[in-house]
Amino acid sequence: MPSSYPVVFNGRYVGLLQRDAIAAWIANFYQPEAEQKEELSVA
Repeated sequence: MPSSYPVVFNGRYVGLLQRDAIAAWIANFYQPEAEQKEELSVA
C-alpha cells in the first residue's frame, strides 16, 4: 500500500496526500472526540 496518493480535483492535479494524513482526517471526521487525544499530531 503506497504511503501517499496523487490528488486530482476537478480534473486538476493538486498534489500528494500522505496516507497517515488521510487516516487521521477520516478518524477525526467520524470520531470528533479523537481531537482530544494528544497522541494525534499533524506533522
